[in-house]
Amino acid sequence: MSFLTRWAWLALLVSVPSLATAQDTSGRSVARSLFHEGVACLDASDFACAADRFRRSNQLRPSPVVVYNLAAAEEALGHVAIASELFLGLSRDAQASDEVREAAEAKHRQLQPRVAFAVIRVDALRDAELRLDEQPFPAQAIGVRTPVDPGSHTVRAVRDGGVVAEVTFEAASGEATEISLEIPTERATPAEAPAATAPTVLVPPVIAPPDSPPPASPPPLDETSTRPNHRGRRVALVLTALAVVGGGIALGIVLSRDDAPQAIPGTAGTREIGR
Repeated sequence: MSFLTRWAWLALLVSVPSLATAQDTSGRSVARSLFHEGVACLDASDFACAADRFRRSNQLRPSPVVVYNLAAAEEALGHVAIASELFLGLSRDAQASDEVREAAEAKHRQLQPRVAFAVIRVDALRDAELRLDEQPFPAQAIGVRTPVDPGSHTVRAVRDGGVVAEVTFEAASGEATEISLEIPTERATPAEAPAATAPTVLVPPVIAPPDSPPPASPPPLDETSTRPNHRGRRVALVLTALAVVGGGIALGIVLSRDDAPQAIPGTAGTREIGR
């Protein structure tokens, strides 16, 4: 290994702890700033802001003092269930000072009677997920006394992004409310109806008698048979005209005979009939 390579490795080994120390210092500074902002929000009675700042500060750098202030902000928001749990955890935290543990234990005893409980029972999940007040409810907590805040709550069963069952209930301080949720089975996809088909018509076959000749095929059509017979029409018109002319001549002859002078028997002369 060359001299420059050894120095490069040495610089890398020295820089890694320095980088970690810098990141830790930066995280600590941000956590401290968030804590001071939380205290300011708490003094201004902006408890939602205070809870947000204390929670984020504790995520960056966990501290029993920050958790105590977070529990106080949750209590001020009316979230007595989570505040009671936070105080209970602090009272058992070995890293917390005696003062913090004693204060947390006293707050837990004070809040415990105000906490309500819910027992959610489900016959079967059927591929659904439970949510209590829009927060995921673990399946392991089904049928178990779960601490909740007093007041109105809603438990929902969600499947494929849709609510398939829902129950709203009222929880009272110091009491346990049992809720039964019936989750319907998943609907089966209806089978597609087969396409309608035309009814089949059975035509009986034509059975020819034995030794009978096959039926004669119709003669093929000639082109002349499909043309209009203009010549025949002309002949018919000529014959009709001749018949009319002949009838007129015959009628004239008859009329001329009736008007001609006729001889009267027994006389020597003639006279016209009708005169």
